[in-house]
Amino acid sequence: MKFRINFLILFLLTLIFGLFSARDALAANFTLSGSVKDNSSTAIVGATVSVNDTNSDHITTDNSGNYSLSIPQGTYNIQVTPPVNSNYSSAVAMSQTISTDTTLNFILVSAGSVTLSGHIYDSLGNPAPGVSITLAQNQGNTSVAGASTDASGAYSIPPVSPGSYDIAIHGGSNTLNLPPNFSLQTGIYNGEYSLSQSTVLDFTIPVKKVTIHVQDASNVAVSNVQITTNNPGAQGIPIASGIPDGSGNSTYDNNHSQTTDANGNAVLWLIQTWDYGQPYTITATPPSGSIYATFFLTASITSDITEIFSLQFIHDHPVTTATLSPSADSQGNYSNPTTITLSAAAASGFTVTHTYYTIDSGSQQTYSSPFTVSGNGNHTITYWSTDNSGVTEVNNSKAFIIVTRYNLTGVVYVDANQNGVQDSGESGYNGATVTLNTGQTATTDISGNYSILGLDSSTYVETLTLPSGYTATTANPATVALSADTTENFGITPVSTPTPTSAPTPTPTPANAAPAVGTITAPLDPIQVNTAITASAPFTDANTLDTHTASWSWGDTTSSNGTVTENNGSGSVSNTHTYTAAGVYTITLKVTDNQGAFGNSAPFNYIVVYDPSAGWVAGSKEFTSPSGAVIGNAGVTGTSTFGFQVKYTNGAMVPSGKNMSLSFPGGNIDFTSTSYQWLVVNNPKALFKANGTLNGVSGYTIIVSGIDQSITHNNGLIRIQIKDSSLNVVYDTQPGESTIMDPITPVTKGQINVH
Repeated sequence: MKFRINFLILFLLTLIFGLFSARDALAANFTLSGSVKDNSSTAIVGATVSVNDTNSDHITTDNSGNYSLSIPQGTYNIQVTPPVNSNYSSAVAMSQTISTDTTLNFILVSAGSVTLSGHIYDSLGNPAPGVSITLAQNQGNTSVAGASTDASGAYSIPPVSPGSYDIAIHGGSNTLNLPPNFSLQTGIYNGEYSLSQSTVLDFTIPVKKVTIHVQDASNVAVSNVQITTNNPGAQGIPIASGIPDGSGNSTYDNNHSQTTDANGNAVLWLIQTWDYGQPYTITATPPSGSIYATFFLTASITSDITEIFSLQFIHDHPVTTATLSPSADSQGNYSNPTTITLSAAAASGFTVTHTYYTIDSGSQQTYSSPFTVSGNGNHTITYWSTDNSGVTEVNNSKAFIIVTRYNLTGVVYVDANQNGVQDSGESGYNGATVTLNTGQTATTDISGNYSILGLDSSTYVETLTLPSGYTATTANPATVALSADTTENFGITPVSTPTPTSAPTPTPTPANAAPAVGTITAPLDPIQVNTAITASAPFTDANTLDTHTASWSWGDTTSSNGTVTENNGSGSVSNTHTYTAAGVYTITLKVTDNQGAFGNSAPFNYIVVYDPSAGWVAGSKEFTSPSGAVIGNAGVTGTSTFGFQVKYTNGAMVPSGKNMSLSFPGGNIDFTSTSYQWLVVNNPKALFKANGTLNGVSGYTIIVSGIDQSITHNNGLIRIQIKDSSLNVVYDTQPGESTIMDPITPVTKGQINVH
């Protein structure tokens, strides 16, 4: 029995709490209360307080002039109607948001008079003290009455006659989150405000936060920079609910400016540029004696924004160049060690005080004389200079590859005793030729000496072409494993002439013929990075009994053995390869027979590998078209203008962007792209290809490569090549060079940006 009673109690408690919870969930009412009094704080009994909610809630004040209403959450106009036959005018509180219990007091003035009161807030909802508000007539020329906000942002204008008024709001101090100088005014353009009863009206100043960041060309923050603005003005500004849109302006002048902090930051609060508003001009003025020039920026303020100022030097920075010696080989690689010579020049009227450099991200060093970089592999130097005014050059960067080379030397000698060693008195043979399986040759001098210089570390097959009437006394061909400077000698001896016999002359064995490698077949369309491609090529060999091996060179510093399929000495090679980095690559194939003879394919130009997530490239303005760029008019040169912006959009396999344009009137060159084929971004370099029209005629393609302005000592480097539908070059800023060579033409105005 006790268990059943406890269960019943628990059930009733659950039901009661559930009912209260349901009631609370449905209720969203709040208490609006306050008092209605006159100017002398005398309670007004019997005044009606009405709310324009869905229930038309209303109540009359009690004997103390107080009222209290329970109303739904929302935004309402609160109307106060004085008692019948009283000598008071009515009052209204406009657009009051009720989201919590709220107290709202009213003061009624004598009939025939009205007041305007309320609060002024900044855009974040904070009170705005010290702001003046004025009622005026005659398009604002005749001031009638006014007031200033107190610490809570409240204002109350003394009683005036009912009528139509201009409302003007002015601020003139560094109030938090407001401009130091601003004004708002109604009535001049969109009609005056009708003040027919005492009104409570709140204003929010329509300003936006403008965050300023000031930095130099190297993205280093600059402090103590004065930030000022002009005062453009705007119309059609929403000022308050029920108020005609007005006009306004704001400014930070020299007496009320902002200054950047240690992080290069400053904050402005500006009135929005509404209808017919002109943009602001924001000025960044470095301190007196600074190495930076004053910078101007225009901005339309429609939302909170951040503007970045990149200050420029008061004159051109020094220019430092690097020269590497010895020069690069045909593959663009340098010897070990490589000597770096730096030279710098300052702007006219200034001198270079210091030049600095780093090697492979090491410590900063002061340049005084040429220095060396050694060790196989990739290396990067950075270098820059400073002049006597403190203007510092943006860091330059030079990346290069060092490959250690070795020398193969030796002597071809007449081995009189045929013991395979050059003994005392055995002289060298002049004019003999030795050949490596990689194609290098050398001819012996009068002492029989030869040398082949600058060879990669590898294993070579070296063959001596025997002089007529001689035979070899040493191994020929010789296998040479080259990992240091190496000597390989060849001994020869005259062939003894046998006594003729009547034996039949043997049939001569035909000389071994090298295999012939055909054209490589590989993808012509661009390939996405980390996607396997297939390359293949046929080969033939006149010696049908030969067997063959093959080796691919993929152009990305890697090579691999080829898979050979053959029959009767001829066949094909087919393999796959995956490129892991964006770039433009050349493929070659070498096929070697079992007797050491080999053949090389013609290079396959090119495999284009792109990475849709790698970034984008943009550039614009001018460069000087070099002599020889216009095919058929080699002497013409002059200013060319260009512009482009290319990127891969999300998921796209083909790039898009702003059309590539090139205009060189002096050379009758006017190119406009119609579509892009591919884009390769390998920061700081980018390369893209597009289709387009030349002088209005379609069927042309353009290849553009650029190096980012932050890497070079100027605005960036560019190379442009245009071909017709027959693949004939009609314009090339680096004529005769491979398409993938780095650009060398400086952008004189504007810049190249690679991201």
